[in-house]
Amino acid sequence: ILCMLLFLVTPYIKAQTPATDPAWILQTSGTEEFNSTLDTVNKWRARYSFGNYNNGAEYNYPANLIQTGTTLKIKADTLLTGVHIPYSEWAIPNTAGVTCAYQSGAISSRPSGGVERYHYGYVEGYAKVPTGAYSYWPGLWLFSCNVYNEIDFMEPKAPDCYNGYQYGTNIFLSNSVTTCSPTSSNYQLVTGVNLMSAAFHKYATEWGPDRVNYYYDDVLVRSVYDPTGAAIPQNPMMAIINFCVDPDYAFLPSDWNAKP
Repeated sequence: ILCMLLFLVTPYIKAQTPATDPAWILQTSGTEEFNSTLDTVNKWRARYSFGNYNNGAEYNYPANLIQTGTTLKIKADTLLTGVHIPYSEWAIPNTAGVTCAYQSGAISSRPSGGVERYHYGYVEGYAKVPTGAYSYWPGLWLFSCNVYNEIDFMEPKAPDCYNGYQYGTNIFLSNSVTTCSPTSSNYQLVTGVNLMSAAFHKYATEWGPDRVNYYYDDVLVRSVYDPTGAAIPQNPMMAIINFCVDPDYAFLPSDWNAKP
């Protein structure tokens, strides 16, 4: 009987996470509840650190960052007049520039003391993910401009947003700012729930010298481990929250819902 009882209750016990572990110290200067005007002097840039364009089909405007109560909403819309973006506003200058047909928004954390705020640790965010269109591409991620390091802990690209119940995770690593390659595959996590439901969901990553763990609603859902650290980012990074329009699935200029 005891074994049966243990079997029944075990699925409802959540493992301890850094957020509930007293051995971890909360870095209060890095917290953000979005319950007041966005601090663009000390905490955030109302864009990417490298400019107003990343690698989507959209140009970012601060006006698309909308705060209501304790929520930051990032709006995406069509951009009726195409805006040409020179390569200087793109982290990896591999083209002469692009022309955007959409608009959206992004925020990236400002350095502290000239150094990016995050170098190992645990980062979490609550989000609702837009669903139902093939062109949506939101994300919560960590990124280093100086040496291309990246940890994506909530990245539902176009088909995932359309499905509405799954998202991807990634690690990118390079020793230069001009090339990058994934050191872990784009791993699709199937949640089984509507990520645009009434409830916010928690996405988190635990980053150390030899591992990256991913959490969904306080449950460990993926772990990447390399005892040598060669496949793990080792450089300080910024936090980024953004909403892209996926150029691989956006049928310009205005068909948001077309399937490939």
